[in-house]
Amino acid sequence: MYARYSKYLQSVKRLMAMKTDSDNKFIFRNDDPKVKNQTNFESSAVWRVLIVDDSPEVHELTKLIFGKFRFEDKSIEFISAYSGCESLELLREHDGIALVLLDVVMENDHAGLDVAKSIREDLNNQLTRIILRTGQPGQAPEVKVAIDYDINDYKDKADLTSSRLISSVVTALRGYRDLVRLENMNETLEKKVKLRTADLEKSKEAAEAATHAKSIFLSNISHEIRTPLNAILGFAQLSLRNEKLPKENFDMIQAIEIAGNHLLDVINDVLDLSKIEAGEMKVENTDFILSKLLDDISIMFEMRCDQKSLQWSLVNDYNQDVEVRGDQGKIRQVLINLLGNAVKFTDKGRVQLRVFLSGGDQFLFEVKDTGSGISLIEQGLVFNMFHQADGNMNATGTGLGLSISKRQAELMEGKLELDSQVGVGSQFTFSLKLPRALKKVAVSVASNRNIRRLTSDMNISALVVDDVEVNRVMLSGLLLDLGVDVVSAVNGEDALDQLRKKMVDIVYMDIRMPIMNGDEAVKTIRKEFLNTNVICVAISAYSMAHEIEYYLSVGFNRYISKPFHFDEIYKTLTDFCSAEFEYEEDSNDNNEKVVEGLNDFNQLVLPELLYSELVAAVELNRMTKIRQLLDDLKLIDNGGAELKATLSLLLDSYDTGSMIDVLKKIGSNC
Repeated sequence: MYARYSKYLQSVKRLMAMKTDSDNKFIFRNDDPKVKNQTNFESSAVWRVLIVDDSPEVHELTKLIFGKFRFEDKSIEFISAYSGCESLELLREHDGIALVLLDVVMENDHAGLDVAKSIREDLNNQLTRIILRTGQPGQAPEVKVAIDYDINDYKDKADLTSSRLISSVVTALRGYRDLVRLENMNETLEKKVKLRTADLEKSKEAAEAATHAKSIFLSNISHEIRTPLNAILGFAQLSLRNEKLPKENFDMIQAIEIAGNHLLDVINDVLDLSKIEAGEMKVENTDFILSKLLDDISIMFEMRCDQKSLQWSLVNDYNQDVEVRGDQGKIRQVLINLLGNAVKFTDKGRVQLRVFLSGGDQFLFEVKDTGSGISLIEQGLVFNMFHQADGNMNATGTGLGLSISKRQAELMEGKLELDSQVGVGSQFTFSLKLPRALKKVAVSVASNRNIRRLTSDMNISALVVDDVEVNRVMLSGLLLDLGVDVVSAVNGEDALDQLRKKMVDIVYMDIRMPIMNGDEAVKTIRKEFLNTNVICVAISAYSMAHEIEYYLSVGFNRYISKPFHFDEIYKTLTDFCSAEFEYEEDSNDNNEKVVEGLNDFNQLVLPELLYSELVAAVELNRMTKIRQLLDDLKLIDNGGAELKATLSLLLDSYDTGSMIDVLKKIGSNC
């Protein structure tokens, strides 16, 4: 081994002594004609190669071999180190060293191996290529070194020719180039990812800001519409409680109430859509009796179908005693939307709601009508927001009902599908899984009688707080009409002064008011009247989900949205003050007595046309037409005026059924 290395050094010395290499036949001769300049790679730079060897001759020979050699249009800049320690210092000082030609035996037998390890581990340099050159391979066996050390090539100095050395260096430089490019690509990619992430973050922030702005806008616009609408609907309800209200005025005020409720439905549709889009609408599962929900809906649509002379049917093809768990409110809204459309777009025939089990807990709700049907093109659009059927004269509303229904069905993990044929009708199928109820459902018996006032033994006091006078007067008027002792306040601070003077049983508090808002007032009430159970009910036109949660969190016992129905006020009095009420007498009982006590009208003969028009008007609930025909009755002899008085009495209580019974009794005389 030593003889071979000695021969290698002698060759080096002879080569260095020569003036020219034109006749050189020794090792390190560039005898490979295929080695040529390669593709340009950073042409303005050089390849930096560090020679680490304790023999100066090796340094000189290596430089001599490469001479003016260029690779990829870059020359090679050699840096020399004569020990392992010196090489590490140079590596720290110089950036961009592409290759280390590393001897093994220098200041000790393993100096080169230590350098290789330090380059990778201590300097954390994974880019620089390492070619191990040794004249004593016995000190560093090739296989063991390749396994234990992260080097890129292993060369025995005695076997090296100039072409082999150049080939090894070119291969190493090419590897370094590819690693640098890859690292640059990674850095570029990382920068792009960071920029993209930053852009996405900005987009997310912009979207969140837009959503927040939209929520604020909808909240404000909702408040601005609900506040006056609360007064309109409130005074309409208050006026309809007046037993002495003339019939003509009753009809007009009832029309105002119906129109106001329609406007409220439009507002609620927009807010529901906003909640769905913002992800704020949540499923609120409770235990309930499905058949009771369906019966309530059936009563509502039986009346609507009667008004349009449509047949109505509710088919319950399941165990009607079953108690289920689901979002009763959303199920009700979906069914009301579907049935409302069915009645609206059906002019003759029937509307049917069929409910059955398709297996397990999977319920199917089929809403079927005999309307005009929906074309295939329209079927693909009906669930879109704001879509209304082209050319349909009945297409009133916002165009949001079906879109909201479909999204609510999906929110409950259900499906809403359509099957329709033009000229035949449509069928909407709402499928939903409703598992069994977790516990027994308590059944409350609701009274259809109108509340008149508190019973004589009830004493309840209330504080009404609202900065809008009409709202304050309206709610105070209702409570006074019920027999509640009422005081009022115009803001939170005024409310606190009133409570300090005299405590009340229940406080109805608006939220947004001057000087002190309702939420601040209720916080103060909870602190100041810590030992007093002051019932506080928030009544506000701000009705977004997060707002309601906030009201309840600061100390309100309940939230009521403006505009409110009087039943909500009655319920707070019942739930929190144990109120008991007197009710109006059931007019149907009186009407039955009226019908039973009628004269036979044996001598009364009605014109056939008048009789048929009167029956038709009563069956269709055409109130104005009925009154016109009743005016004609008083001109008929032998009981016409008496019949008019009887039918007018029944009409005042909207008892069209009893009116039909009366007309049937005298029908044979026509």
